[in-house]
Amino acid sequence: MTMNRSSRFRVLSSQFPPTPRLRRDLAEALRAKAGVFRFGSGFAALAFAAAWSLALTAQQAVDGPQYTSGNALVRPANYREWVFIGSALGLTYDPAANNTTFTNVFVNPAAYRGFMSTGRWPD
Repeated sequence: MTMNRSSRFRVLSSQFPPTPRLRRDLAEALRAKAGVFRFGSGFAALAFAAAWSLALTAQQAVDGPQYTSGNALVRPANYREWVFIGSALGLTYDPAANNTTFTNVFVNPAAYRGFMSTGRWPD
């Protein structure tokens, strides 16, 4: 059987006849307890959400570009696991290249999973 605040107060007041001051103090204490419970449960929910997002972030591998101390691009450790998209002959923006370049296009696994789930390439 669950009791709300007013029924608890009635039980207490029937066992111990309260003075008006004690009645006021009991009512204030019950209100304060309810406020602390609301704050505590809200804080617990916020802490759980923060911990959950940190756990998800920790599980995701970094697939984006990485650089050395200068501007040199580092080859990804798992580049052989990247998904092959296609190849082309003459796919260049340089007009002096004379359409002689052969290019293979690969995409990292996280971007490919994003494309497969949403139909759009992530930025």
